[in-house]
Amino acid sequence: MSKLTVMEIRSKKEPCRLADGGGLSFEITKSGIKRWLYRYRLDGKQQMFVLGRFPDMRLEQARKDHKRAKALVEQGINPAKAKRKEKDKNLAAEREERNKRSRSFENMAIEWIDTQKGKWSTSHANAVLQTLSKDTFPYIGKNPVEEIAPPDVLKILRRIEKRGSLEIARKVQQRMHAVFRYAVQTGKATYNPAADMQ
Repeated sequence: MSKLTVMEIRSKKEPCRLADGGGLSFEITKSGIKRWLYRYRLDGKQQMFVLGRFPDMRLEQARKDHKRAKALVEQGINPAKAKRKEKDKNLAAEREERNKRSRSFENMAIEWIDTQKGKWSTSHANAVLQTLSKDTFPYIGKNPVEEIAPPDVLKILRRIEKRGSLEIARKVQQRMHAVFRYAVQTGKATYNPAADMQ
């Protein structure tokens, strides 16, 4: 059986199914969807796995994915179920990452500043954000608030003190304290690591 060519695939407009060998085929459905299919037998049943759609998935990629799916079938693994499992795993990882970002010190600080905007002037809110952006976000901004410990806070304050900016260190300590307190109040952290820092 001759292999499909890119020109052959592109030239087809009407509903059809073209075999590429090994169970891989290119199909145009009655509704005009162009897709790659892998037909295989597993557990004594004929099954079909949609590898992807054309033109998002080109011929070369379809053959690579077909090869991987075929290897799974040879191991007795259903490629459709394996794909769903991988997708679920990726979605869970994305959810975890979003959750982690939502609990980051930077996110908590921005949320806290937003809650103060009715009480503060715009210039003061900007000044608070600027101070935290410069002196805390580069060091603990991405860290989840519940994973930040007193030594992390102390390092930040010592770094500012070394510049000779004692007043800035005091302000940063106060602002970090307020951010952590807000995180505790909203259930994103269980304790305030800046509470005992002077």
